[in-house]
Amino acid sequence: MEHHSTVCDQYGNEERKVVKRIGDKEYSIIKKRDKDGKEEIIENMVNMDEKDKALFERTDTLHI
Repeated sequence: MEHHSTVCDQYGNEERKVVKRIGDKEYSIIKKRDKDGKEEIIENMVNMDEKDKALFERTDTLHI
C-alpha cells in the first residue's frame, strides 16, 4: 500500500509525504520546504533496515 499527502500552510511552507507498506514493514519519505525554498528530506523505516530499502524502491515509484 502506498499513501501520498501534501500539506501547505498560509506562510508558504510545504510538506510532502509518501508512506509505503509491505507486510509489517513501512518506509516513508517526508520532504519539507520552507517559505524561503530550503528543503529537508527525512526517511523513516519501521521493522526494516537499509538492505530492505531496495525492495521499496523497486516496487512502484516512491518519488516526491
